[in-house]
Amino acid sequence: LAASERLNLAALEEATGQSAELVGENEFAAQFEPCERGSEPPLALFGAPIFMDSKLEGEPTLLMPAGTHRDAILLDTHEWMACERAQPVLNLGLHS
Repeated sequence: LAASERLNLAALEEATGQSAELVGENEFAAQFEPCERGSEPPLALFGAPIFMDSKLEGEPTLLMPAGTHRDAILLDTHEWMACERAQPVLNLGLHS
């Protein structure tokens, strides 16, 4: 999602056919070690499926956290999508 948007759980549930809920950071932080909490990069190496708002497909590049609160990485959108098998979801992000 864009940083200015909030998650539309109903869109995610419709796209996956499964129920979805937000969980606290303490419940999943260990899965993303050695990243700092709140700076986890969306990379498949952590074993979680990656969903993205379909609006981001039109962006040439995406700026993402790189595992710390000081570092970020600029990635080609379509290369990232292919490498990470990111799945676009219509209306996944809603403006606050």
